[in-house]
Amino acid sequence: MRWALGAATGSALAGPIRADLVWRERALLGFGTTLWLRAAHADAALVDRALDAAVALLRHIERQMRLFDPDSAQC
Repeated sequence: MRWALGAATGSALAGPIRADLVWRERALLGFGTTLWLRAAHADAALVDRALDAAVALLRHIERQMRLFDPDSAQC
């Protein structure tokens, strides 16, 4: 049996992974390391869109934080 760990209102909750959930993953390079995102939802299209949005946001934040890019918020 697989288990999931999450957080709600500051406390960790653990429980068995539901069989009706569709798990998706995204791996990307960012912030000088490999980032790995994993999420689950009963609606596969919804979890795909959520992960795509998370990747886009991380890439946007990384672009804004570049020290030597004249288009970043740091310069």
